[in-house]
Amino acid sequence: MKDFFRAIFILEFFAFIGLATSKRLIPYPCDNQIESYLIQDYNVYATYQEFAADTIVVRTYKDSLWEIKTAEICRLLRDSCKLNGRKVLVIDTTRNPAFFDTRFGKKIYFRYCP
Repeated sequence: MKDFFRAIFILEFFAFIGLATSKRLIPYPCDNQIESYLIQDYNVYATYQEFAADTIVVRTYKDSLWEIKTAEICRLLRDSCKLNGRKVLVIDTTRNPAFFDTRFGKKIYFRYCP
C-alpha cells in the first residue's frame, strides 16, 4: 500500500512538472476567418495549417488560382483582423518529403501582405 501511494505521488509530481513547462498553444487571431474562406472552394481542398512567426501556412494538394486566393487572405488579415505585414505560404504536403523545399512542405505559392 505504501508503494502504491509513492507511485501515485511520483506520477503526480511529473505530471505537474509537465504541465508547468509545456508549451501553450495560442490560437492565431484570424484562423477561423481564413479557414472559412478556404473551405468555400469545393474543387480544391485547402486548409489552414498553422502560423509560424509572421507566416500563415496553408496546405493544399494542387495549384489553383493562389494569386487571387492569397490576395483575399491578405485582405481578410488587413480588414477583419487588423494585421499587416504577414506572409502567406501555400504548401503541398502530398509529395515525397525529399522534395520539400520548406520545413512545412513543397512550396506552391508565397505572398507578402503589405
